[in-house]
Amino acid sequence: MNKGRILRISGLFIMLFTAIGNSWAQSTILVEAPDGSHISAHATLSGAMAAAQPGDFVYIPGGSFNMDSVKVDVELHLVGVGHNPSATVATGRSQITGTIYLLTGCDNTTIEGLYLTGDIIVGSSSTNQFVNNILVSRCSFSNLKLSYNGSGNNEISSGFIFRENIIWGNLYGGNVDNVIIENSFLCKQIYHFYGTTFSNNIFFYFYNSTLYSNYAFQNCDYCTFNSNIFCGFLKEYNSSNFSFFNNVYPGISIGGIKEDNVDLQTSELDNNHNPIFMDYPGRFFRYNANYHVQDTSVCKNAGLDGSDMGVYGGDYPFKDSGLPMHPWVMSKSIAPATDADGKLKVEFQVIPQDR
Repeated sequence: MNKGRILRISGLFIMLFTAIGNSWAQSTILVEAPDGSHISAHATLSGAMAAAQPGDFVYIPGGSFNMDSVKVDVELHLVGVGHNPSATVATGRSQITGTIYLLTGCDNTTIEGLYLTGDIIVGSSSTNQFVNNILVSRCSFSNLKLSYNGSGNNEISSGFIFRENIIWGNLYGGNVDNVIIENSFLCKQIYHFYGTTFSNNIFFYFYNSTLYSNYAFQNCDYCTFNSNIFCGFLKEYNSSNFSFFNNVYPGISIGGIKEDNVDLQTSELDNNHNPIFMDYPGRFFRYNANYHVQDTSVCKNAGLDGSDMGVYGGDYPFKDSGLPMHPWVMSKSIAPATDADGKLKVEFQVIPQDR
């Protein structure tokens, strides 16, 4: 094992140890070079971001960090301990109270294991929204905007992958090229996507005929959908040239290619959910629900690749815990005081992750 790898692993354990002891020590954010040439500790997210150099890993422990605008303008790798409250009982989830802005210069940035109260936005103006090759995985956040204002074009940017996320708000594609959204829970509307591939997602949104703004898809073209589960009737506005392969939906009014889909022919999935999911609380994501498909479901082994439709199929099945790949602090125990020898007993259980 090389020196850089050893330092990164040791730095990660420093972050985890600090996080489990956050009842008596302030959470520490670590910034580390990929080759181990430098490592530094910071009490604030703003301090860590200011110190980070191109290519650095920024390890964000459990806790809440307030920073309205987290601006990334160089390649960085932001790594949290996860967003699922049940899986992060020992550490707390890595919560950023604010929005992440991906700006020109941040090509090849990755973001993993974070809970954001705000959005992920590409650009803060039309002059700094040219970004390429971004991976966001196992995060929970509000809106996704691939152009600075959500509706404008950003046709120069390319190469975005959003995998195993929970996106609570709307998605605005900015007509960016080469976008993949897969194995994610998508809760609201889809705007301005061009040539995007949507695979193995669960779409919660539904069409409301009384509201113009309630179309599921608006101003989208040449998008491909495979192995998704749609929980509401599909209707578009000013969109065309869609391709649907091996999806299930409760009714559709969208033109385009359709092969091997299942149309349940009902306006909503609410009244027809039992044959699909193990547990379905309604058209909103819930951490404690069970979105695996039943063995008798039409979605079982019915995806494009022969695996299940929905978030648990495909090459990247959704990880319920939402944990990133680094070791998971499952439990902690810290004595309230030192013993007769002046020693403080600290016990914690750490479990490695296989993916």
